[in-house]
Amino acid sequence: MSSTDSVTPDPPDPINELVRLFDEARSLAGEVGEQLATGAASEELTAKLKRQADTTTRLHSLLAEFSMDKTGRPRPEVLSLLEQMRSEFEALVKATADNHESASVKGVRVAGVGGRPYARGQRNKQDG
Repeated sequence: MSSTDSVTPDPPDPINELVRLFDEARSLAGEVGEQLATGAASEELTAKLKRQADTTTRLHSLLAEFSMDKTGRPRPEVLSLLEQMRSEFEALVKATADNHESASVKGVRVAGVGGRPYARGQRNKQDG
């Protein structure tokens, strides 16, 4: 191969990337929880909460992208991973929600994070 040939790196393995993002999100959830428990200043929390939200969003997007193959069928390897990690994912979702609720009580807000999502028009129906 000559020096003018370009080598395109292989894209990351979806399973490894899912696990990496999950581990990062779980670590951030733990760090944010510890900071909330010790009464960290809101300035300290805001950046970490935003990073936690971004990581969780990337994880969710990657799950959506790689959970189905090109024919629209579920990928067995992703489904297998999700089944193996179901309780860990549930714990991550709970920790993330708890962190955002605790931060909100302390007056820390991260735009686009927290609260209950409603489908368009559903909020008014819920409220009365």
